[in-house]
Amino acid sequence: LLNGLTFFEEVVVVVMVLLVLLLVVVVMMVVMVVVLVVVAVVVMVMVVVVVLVVAVVVLVVAVVVVAVV
Repeated sequence: LLNGLTFFEEVVVVVMVLLVLLLVVVVMMVVMVVVLVVVAVVVMVMVVVVVLVVAVVVLVVAVVVVAVV
């Protein structure tokens, strides 16, 4: 693999490289999960806001209709 290294040292280097790659993959997975959670929270908040706005509009319309009638 590399000049001037014994077999054991080559194995250590390979294991270290594999560990680094594994760490990168884990970090990417964690980032993806965090992004998904953030997106889900944002969507939930938006849905709640929309529901509240619709409820307020319905209440206002009902009050206006009652006042006119």
